[in-house]
Amino acid sequence: MVPTVAATSDVGAVGDLCGPQVAVGPTAAPVAGHEPLLDADQGGAEALLRTGHVELAICCELDHRHGEASTLDNIGITLLALGRPAEAVTAHERSIAIYRETGDQHGEALALHNLARAALAAAGGP
Repeated sequence: MVPTVAATSDVGAVGDLCGPQVAVGPTAAPVAGHEPLLDADQGGAEALLRTGHVELAICCELDHRHGEASTLDNIGITLLALGRPAEAVTAHERSIAIYRETGDQHGEALALHNLARAALAAAGGP
């Protein structure tokens, strides 16, 4: 059975599917340099986060741990690009925990790099 996720304009969350919530929905302005990838004005970022939400739900349902970790890392990258670094930190931390659990050192290294970028932004850095 494939889980279904309703697309709404309200903020949604991953909820109890795989652990702590990662919000998806309305967003802040994109970080400079990421506008072509994530066009918040046209709803592209919201659609990208909804897609990540659906992908994460499917990975959880299938117990595809590597998929969960990769999707959480990608959600974190998207949230950071949208100027939501605190939420990005949470997503990256969850990703790292799963990569460690599965022994994927390469994925863990990438997620640690992304966590560092998000934590720096959350602390008000460049």
